[in-house]
Order: sequence, then C-alpha cells, then structure tokens
Amino acid sequence: MKSTKLNLLVLAATTALGGHVNGALIAYEGFNPAVSSANIVGTGSGSGFGSNLWVDSAGDGTITRTNTNTGITAYPSNVTFANPAGGLATNTGNWTDNSVTRNLSTTLDLSSNGSFYLSFLYNDSAANTSAADREATVFLGGTTQRLHVGPSYDDKVAISRNNATNEPFTSAVQKTQSSANFFGQTGSATLFIVAEFLTQTVGNDTINLKAYSFTPGTGTVNLSPQAVSWDVTQSFNGSGILDQLGIYMEAESGQNPEIDEIRLGQTWMDVTSVPEPSAALLGGLGMLALLRRRRA
Repeated sequence: MKSTKLNLLVLAATTALGGHVNGALIAYEGFNPAVSSANIVGTGSGSGFGSNLWVDSAGDGTITRTNTNTGITAYPSNVTFANPAGGLATNTGNWTDNSVTRNLSTTLDLSSNGSFYLSFLYNDSAANTSAADREATVFLGGTTQRLHVGPSYDDKVAISRNNATNEPFTSAVQKTQSSANFFGQTGSATLFIVAEFLTQTVGNDTINLKAYSFTPGTGTVNLSPQAVSWDVTQSFNGSGILDQLGIYMEAESGQNPEIDEIRLGQTWMDVTSVPEPSAALLGGLGMLALLRRRRA
C-alpha cells in the first residue's frame, strides 16, 4: 500500500521568470540564454533546478544545446508564453540512444494524491520523410524508473515507463501509443506536447498525453484538461520519488529531433499560459495553506 505522506512540494508563489510571477511553476528550461553549439552536459539555465546542471545519463553524449532555435519559432496562437528565444536541445547522433538528466529542486511523489503537468515544444526537422527515426521524449524519473512522454521511434506520440538504464520503447509492455497520428509522415513538423500526471495514494496513477500539431503561431490549445481528447493514456500503480527531469533522443543522421521550452507545473494553466500575477499569488498562497494543513 502506498504511503499517505504528502511529499509533493510546491515552489513559492513568487517564483519569477523574466521578472514575472508564474504561479506554481516547478521547473523551466528554455535553453536561454543561448550558448555556442555544444554538448548539453555541464550547461543549465531556467529555474527549479538549484545549482544542478545537465549530466550525461546514457549514450555517447550527442545531445547538443544549440545557439539558435530556428526550427521552433512559436507556440499555438492561444498559448500566452512569449515566442521562444535562445537555443534548443537536439540530437546530432546516428541511430544513437542518448539521455541527459537534471536534478529538480522540488521532488514529486507518486505515492501522494495529486497532479502535475509537463509541456514542451517539439520539432521534427524532416517531417515529410517517412519511417525516419526521430524519437524525442521528456521524462521524469529517479535512480530506478522513468516516465517518458513524447514522439516514439515510429513517429507516434507515446508514453513509456521503463527502468532508468533502458531505452524507453524496446518492449511493447513499456509503452502505450496513439495509433492515429504519424506526425513524421503527415508534414506536421511542430508539436506542442502537454502531459497530465494524476497520482493516487491508493490505486492506479494515470498519465495522459496530448500533442497539438500546428503551423507556428496558429492553432489553439484546450483551456482545461477536462476538455482534452487525449491522444494517449496509461494507467499504472506507481510509487516512489521523481527527482529528475530528463531528455531522451534518438535520430538518424540528418533527421534530428529538437526540443525547446520545457515547463513542469502544478496545473494545466501553469504549462499552457501565464496567469495574472494576482491570480498566481492567490493560487500559490492557497496551495501553501493546503500543504500546511495536510502536514498538521
């Protein structure tokens, strides 16, 4: 049976990104300011990671932090974050599995009743090439497990739960996929991907995944998770602490996937829009009061 102890910590409501209040945003990595194109290991920006930098987790270290992001230029039209600036993460390898991780300042507990959300931008640099391998996921995990969301090796969006030392989609029992969306073969290059994680003290946890395909600056995102028609859902009985955010990539030579603007938050709105400062402050104070009450 799962522990009833609540270990899902919340950053203070006044966490600032670029001088603006951002509600219960747990972590953000936008690869900005840009650095010269280089191995991502040893670099870091954003917030929610303390002094922790990206470290190599598997593969030969060919995940690169670029100094441009020309492949990913904008969000869907109703997502109110500013257009991305700076660089992005990409894989320059050839059929090579690579993953990097960064320790979170705030840990997430699969044994608690709660929810959290993750979003990021994905670009398929060769969207019209059929059957090319451009796997790219963002994952949450720890020393023994990882929860991956994002495009899988066959150009579908997928969820995977796997051992932290393994490639995420090597076994059918480790993944759930959308059978309808072959993003790499439809000409749709840019995706805005949002994942919902619902955790339970007793019973199954759930991961829901949505990939919005759009021409940069167009298209709309649902205003709440209740309105979403999810592409992929996976239910599992999870336990343990998630204390790492990571990127996993595999690509053919010249068919490189790209990831940018990773956001981890307490609510759907945290990762799809920026709330007004007053609303963010009130929401943050409410959550802090809730934590204090539960700890009593």
